Amino acid sequence: MKRYHFLALLALCTSHFAFASEQHDWENHHVLQINREPARAYFIPYAKKKGDSQLSLNGTWRFHWSKTPEGRIADFFKPDFDCSSWDHITVPANWEVSGYGTPIYISAGYPFKIDPPFVTREPKKDWTTYEERNPTGQYLRTFQLPDGWTSGQTFLRFEGVMSAFYVWINGKRVGYSQGSMEASEFNISKYLRPGSNDIAIEVYKYSDGSYLEDQDFWRFGGIHRDVNIYNTPDVRLSDIAVRTVPVLRSEDGLTPDPSPKGEGSGYNPSSLISHPSSDSRSSDNSNVNNLSTRQLVNSSTQTTNYHLHINPEFSVYGEERGKGCTFTAILTDDSGKEIGRQSTSIENILDLSHKAANMNEWFPQRGYRKFERMTIDVKAPKQWSAEYPNLYSLHLELADSTGRIIEQTDMRVGFRHVCVNDGQVLINGNPVKMRGVNRHEHDPQTARVMTEERMLQDILLMKRANINAVRTAHYPNVPRWYELCDSLGIYVMDEADLETHGLRGTLGSNPDWHAAFLDRAVRMAERDKNYPSVIFWSLGNESGYGANHAAMSAWLREFDPTRLIHYEGAQGENGNDPLTVDVISRFYTRVMQEYLNPGIPEGSDAERAENARWERLMEIANQRNISRSEGVQELKGVEGSQRPLPLDANNLSSESPSLREGLGVGSSSTRQLVNLSTKHPRPIMTSEYGHCMGNALGNLKDYWDEFYSHPHMLGGFLWDWVDQGIDRNCVWSRPDGQRPRAAHKMEIAYGGDFGDKPNLKAFCLNGVIMSDRQTTPKYEEVKKVYSPIQFHRDGDKIYVRNLYSLYQLNTYTFTYELYVNGGLKETKQVDKLNATEASNSSTCQLVNLSSLIPNLSSDSDIRLNISCRLKEKQPWADAGYEIISEQIVINDNPLAVSSQVNKLTSKQVDKLNAFYANDSFTRQIVNYLTPNFFRAPTDNDKSFGNWLAKDWTRYGIDKPEVKHIDDNTTEYQFSYYDAKKPEIAPVKKGSIIVTTKVTPLDNGLIDIVQTYECRGELPELPRLGLSVNLPSQYDNVMWYGRGPWENYPDRLTSCPVGWYENKVGATYTHYARPQDGGNHGDCSVLILSGNSMPTLTVTAVDKTFSFSALPYSAPQLAETAHDYELYRSDYTYLSIDCAILGIGNSSCGPGVLKKYAIDKSKKHTLHLQVAIN
Repeated sequence: MKRYHFLALLALCTSHFAFASEQHDWENHHVLQINREPARAYFIPYAKKKGDSQLSLNGTWRFHWSKTPEGRIADFFKPDFDCSSWDHITVPANWEVSGYGTPIYISAGYPFKIDPPFVTREPKKDWTTYEERNPTGQYLRTFQLPDGWTSGQTFLRFEGVMSAFYVWINGKRVGYSQGSMEASEFNISKYLRPGSNDIAIEVYKYSDGSYLEDQDFWRFGGIHRDVNIYNTPDVRLSDIAVRTVPVLRSEDGLTPDPSPKGEGSGYNPSSLISHPSSDSRSSDNSNVNNLSTRQLVNSSTQTTNYHLHINPEFSVYGEERGKGCTFTAILTDDSGKEIGRQSTSIENILDLSHKAANMNEWFPQRGYRKFERMTIDVKAPKQWSAEYPNLYSLHLELADSTGRIIEQTDMRVGFRHVCVNDGQVLINGNPVKMRGVNRHEHDPQTARVMTEERMLQDILLMKRANINAVRTAHYPNVPRWYELCDSLGIYVMDEADLETHGLRGTLGSNPDWHAAFLDRAVRMAERDKNYPSVIFWSLGNESGYGANHAAMSAWLREFDPTRLIHYEGAQGENGNDPLTVDVISRFYTRVMQEYLNPGIPEGSDAERAENARWERLMEIANQRNISRSEGVQELKGVEGSQRPLPLDANNLSSESPSLREGLGVGSSSTRQLVNLSTKHPRPIMTSEYGHCMGNALGNLKDYWDEFYSHPHMLGGFLWDWVDQGIDRNCVWSRPDGQRPRAAHKMEIAYGGDFGDKPNLKAFCLNGVIMSDRQTTPKYEEVKKVYSPIQFHRDGDKIYVRNLYSLYQLNTYTFTYELYVNGGLKETKQVDKLNATEASNSSTCQLVNLSSLIPNLSSDSDIRLNISCRLKEKQPWADAGYEIISEQIVINDNPLAVSSQVNKLTSKQVDKLNAFYANDSFTRQIVNYLTPNFFRAPTDNDKSFGNWLAKDWTRYGIDKPEVKHIDDNTTEYQFSYYDAKKPEIAPVKKGSIIVTTKVTPLDNGLIDIVQTYECRGELPELPRLGLSVNLPSQYDNVMWYGRGPWENYPDRLTSCPVGWYENKVGATYTHYARPQDGGNHGDCSVLILSGNSMPTLTVTAVDKTFSFSALPYSAPQLAETAHDYELYRSDYTYLSIDCAILGIGNSSCGPGVLKKYAIDKSKKHTLHLQVAIN
């Protein structure tokens, strides 16, 4: 009897162990999918007209949400389940902005306890995921199967679901998939019935895949991209790949342009082109790999013939074998004119019997497979580039054995080729620079859901700001994004949905995660392989580097040799990065100038850790970085097997005919063994720089001065395009317990505002533009610095330089305005540029000053404002849109304007007015002029361990001890206390001696001289100047200085000097988190006025000043957490400074350049004259 009890107990224990050890699919990184179709290019087929084989499932669904998987309804997918009590939700949508769950903003770490691959281990009790352990959403709806869909094959396609999900049709489980930003497709044919059908989806916010999705963004859940069903015949086009391969052969009779247009100095085009083999269509790799290798010498011919290689794939079902079916490709231009067509039988492509001869031809036992099942030869097509995004239409149709068309689809084709030569990226033979931005998919009200209107708005704003490239940080975007980039002209770095920030590089070398890594690369490249705008594949972001990344690169390189490979994490010492990448890439690099380094003795080689972590890109550029390949071997007599040739034509002489023939230059097909020792440098870029958090983007021009100074500098991608703020009125789970309310304007929230823990607060607010797409002064600076049209003065001549690859100067109209002492003297349009100069990327004379300013006084302030505008309408801007404006300083004397204003003002003032002569008034003025050294810290001042705001707090820079020395001199004392031990005596002491002298002048003006002398140890000072609190009725400000938007010493390129006028409140930029703003530099005149108030005029005497006039005080800005909480006070707060600190980029990146800081070793003087009338 005991034996039976023991067996029963053993069985019970075994059963319990089996249940406890059961691993969920969504916590098993070996289960990436169940029944998911292979990844493919994005296209939707149709039978007779577009849309007739497609059914959208976007719209209203029944919805149930639970905080944990245990709270889900177990049998909800069964046909008889009653969901009438469930809520409704829109698809696509993220739960958190639809009334369910908490959005979590976190950058460098996971919102759940780290224990790969598990995501439901118990975290800290104050973390959001302690309660919302793994939120689960269940979706239900019915759909009517269109007539005729019971035959053929029907597929269900999800463009993006966060982050893992199951699908049921009519109570039957179809499959499972994971990966938040990748498409998932299922064949649901056998689960369907005529008429009404039920679909059920169960979505898990977190999965093992979430360990690969630790990007700097909000953590959302739900079906956030389109859901569609489409029907095909039983023989169907299952995938399509196209490649445009240039034909650059001597027998084509093409004449290369001996003087290609280039960007940057040092471009030395070769006269020799590496050509395909004698039969350029014999192999995928005989042609494509030659012309797209990352070290290949390329052509800059203005006309280039192309092969359009087409590789279709087909699938058959049931009894269908594709017998007698034909596939036709028809290429047309924009006018509908047919350029070419090709047809082929699909039986050999299907090769259902696996014939040895067929396999040997297309998939040989050794060497590379052939790609081009079909080829259309195109003579001199209009090539695609970001400047000229020329597109052709490719119509594809599948016909049965009777000739009846049973399936069709359409796609756009751009003829272009990409390669690297001598450290430069060439597009169609022309070197380009990446004037780029990183871009998250983000909307303040719809979260990850991107409407076409929003995407179009982004691209138009980018194009108008001279941005030509986007990095899809850090995941593939919705397909429509690429179509818009194709049509409007944006270079795309397509990035895999891979970031393991919180685990650093832990998984990158773990073979157990190999398949999961590779899955991200495959699904990205398969979907996006036909978009001409994609010129880079990127392996992901901040995931360390290891064998799994190398595997991704190897697969991408063999899958698609027409694009370059990027990954910033692939780094080696001294720029000798792994050869798995084609560009050397770094984050947040420094320029070759001196940065602030407080606490380090002058002359020391040591650097603060905050500085030293960021490399100098130019140091890498000046080193000899190694190319992807140092040589090449070719097998003699093997046709169609030529691999990348990293050859520099300058190394090939006419005495090596066999070598030239082996390269395809001649007609011979002979292959030679080539072994070259020449090292070919790779381009160098910064994939993230200029961290645009809040009031930021200092020294952008310094970066681009360096980028232009070295030919190997490729440019960079700013971080990032748009603030990731959330309109708090769209989120229901708020700490205040209130429901969202209708608001007249958005109330932008950031990390922590929804009770989300852990969080990184406002670090999500780092865009060039605001969350709602309002532009900022940062945007204007980008537009100016990124402009490929530049101006400079040389003696009496003004020159314009064209740094576009293809655009010619005669594409634009140029107008100049001559200003003397702020007054417009002359306006003129430059009617005609030299035709030869205007057609090249060169320098062209625009204006001759000798005839323009012969009689102007040398004491005047003389400035020439030049405007460059579109001559004709473009898809992204109307005719007349200003590409760039430039101010050429002919005679820099802004004080001439203040003298002129003083003369006018003094005439209006009674010289004998006793009010001005009254000593009490003089003392009153002195009392009002409060020295000021503090500014409300910007995000750069206080983020990521930056010492600036911390030091200001420890020194009490906003609350100094005041010691009056005499009637005119005051000492402002500062003491630095240890933050951990404030009760101990101060560690450091310093002071600023301020001397003020106020003198009424005979002409009725008041002369004010204030000097500042720093003593002892002080922090880096934010400003030196004075402040005055004026009545709020002073609400209008006019000035002669830099404008119209706020500017700082290191961000003023886009702000020319001139006369400007604005309302006081409008001079402040409303960053989502309040901070210093509204500053205007290089001012010589300031005029404040208001209703029933006397006019206050301030003029500079010895040197110009900076000012801000705001309805908010510095303490108010510093203490207010959100812009929507700011309120206008009863004062206008006027600050006038003789010196002000730059803003830098140190919210994530290097700090302020020393040349933009306040020199504490010298005495500073603010000399003003004031009139009140």
